[in-house]
Amino acid sequence: MARGRTWKLLLVEDDTDSAEALMSLFELHDIETLWSVDGRAALQALDSIERLGDRAPDFALLDLNLPNTDTVRLGRDLIAHSIGCPVVLVSASSSQLLEKAAGEIGAVGTLRKPFSMDGLVETLRQHAHSAEERELSRQSAAPR
Repeated sequence: MARGRTWKLLLVEDDTDSAEALMSLFELHDIETLWSVDGRAALQALDSIERLGDRAPDFALLDLNLPNTDTVRLGRDLIAHSIGCPVVLVSASSSQLLEKAAGEIGAVGTLRKPFSMDGLVETLRQHAHSAEERELSRQSAAPR
């Protein structure tokens, strides 16, 4: 995993069955997961984490096809939030659509549904170092 600590993910997924299955799978791999059903709830979760001084998520797993949501804008908002996190975009859509949206967002990775746990872990490992640097930077900037 991420050098002696578990990853913390913000899962933004509107499908309850999918979210519950993913969270069960993540739990088996000691990945802490916060689940939001839509963009508003995801941004509120980041606000709450910041207000409480909790550890920020290392990554947001963002479903490309959230109803009534501009996913590109939401992805950018998650990244730009003061405790924002890298976005991994997930979808059952075509690879071309997924890559296009990921580029517009600035996502660090993409995963096509259904994805394997190995695929997710590899994507997270590729970007874990930058997530750890971001957390260290945030901790050093925090008022003492």
